[in-house]
Amino acid sequence: MGYDQLAMIEGISFPLDPLKAGGPSFDEESRRRTVAGILDSYHGSYDVPCEAIQNAVDAIEDAALLKLGGPYLIEIVVNLTENWMSFLDTGVGMTFDEVARAFAPHVSFKNNSPAKSKRTKQNLYRGFKGIGLTFLAYGTDDITIHSKKEDTLTKARMQYGRAWATVGHHGISPT
Repeated sequence: MGYDQLAMIEGISFPLDPLKAGGPSFDEESRRRTVAGILDSYHGSYDVPCEAIQNAVDAIEDAALLKLGGPYLIEIVVNLTENWMSFLDTGVGMTFDEVARAFAPHVSFKNNSPAKSKRTKQNLYRGFKGIGLTFLAYGTDDITIHSKKEDTLTKARMQYGRAWATVGHHGISPT
């Protein structure tokens, strides 16, 4: 068993290793401990949808503040029969490089967003520490992101993140 990590741009697949976003001095065991610490900080059964919804609301608010074309929507699908959830937003989107880095611990693009300066005290970001998407990626064993920015569609899927972060080495590798 191993990671099935791919990122795609216009149908071309690339390897994806979000843990390398920490840099070469950030070894695998350090990354594993960091991810496990993030997972340990979540305890509620609603944490997964809450994190996804918070990111979606921040993204559509940024799109509206930047006057990107609407509509500004969030769609949530819960399939109890097949045990999956889907969250769709029409927000600002992420580039290929952002998607490739987004699962890594403490990576956030919100502090550098051009929309940040347009926010007021009444509509601050709900999350900005870069741990919500890490929790979603490593709190489950299968996550897929589709993101479109500037007419480029990126699709990334990561499997076995939770097993890697919580079980240990046991044949599971992030590469």
